[in-house]
Amino acid sequence: MELQQLDQNDESLYVSLRGFEFDFNQDKWVLNRNITINLSFLERFNRPLAVDIRKTFLYFAENYSPKYVQSFAENIKKYMDISEFDEFSVLGFQKMKLFLSKAGEPNLATVRTFVRQMQYLGLSGTIDDWYGPSFLDSF
Repeated sequence: MELQQLDQNDESLYVSLRGFEFDFNQDKWVLNRNITINLSFLERFNRPLAVDIRKTFLYFAENYSPKYVQSFAENIKKYMDISEFDEFSVLGFQKMKLFLSKAGEPNLATVRTFVRQMQYLGLSGTIDDWYGPSFLDSF
């Protein structure tokens, strides 16, 4: 599958790791009989980044357990709610780290893992594009 060729305008059906079909362009993806993720919060990210995040969710939905994907969705949304930014930024990560304190470090690590996977997939809009590869290691 070529992630670079996907666009929000494509009408594309995909299958989760557990065999459930979902539409890339829809906000609700049924990943198994118990887990449906809602990606409507992606509207709050700037457009190019939102598409890249959706592509990264596609990668995880096809290759990882629904519970793992759900954890990413919950924590990326939490990042948006706390940071109030429409992109991943230094200040956004700092706000999340301060807000969640020591107990929230697993939440921050989940967002960091997601952003690193975006970079590995070659998608734009990652923190490394702006701040360098070692930035994420400081959080």
